[in-house]
Amino acid sequence: IVGANLPSLSRALVACGWFGIQTWVGGNSIYQMLVAISAGSVVQPVIAWLGISFPELACFSVFWAAQVWIVLNGMEAIRLLEKYSAPLLIALSAALLIW
Repeated sequence: IVGANLPSLSRALVACGWFGIQTWVGGNSIYQMLVAISAGSVVQPVIAWLGISFPELACFSVFWAAQVWIVLNGMEAIRLLEKYSAPLLIALSAALLIW
């Protein structure tokens, strides 16, 4: 089964790419929510060598840490996430409906 190594490695590379893309989109979503809530007071100048501002980097890092925590803790972390997110989604949906 030596030939199975190449497909496994290519799948792993694609998974790493998608992890990065999803982390970037998630961190950017958190940043955009902060900008909307704070009426733009969070916006700071871009760090030249990095291409993003410090608040964007902080949001990316927070989202990355949350994803890594879920990956490291496995199914128990997903159960914990579902335990708290389901009631929160119901409450937020009701608030959106009332609004």
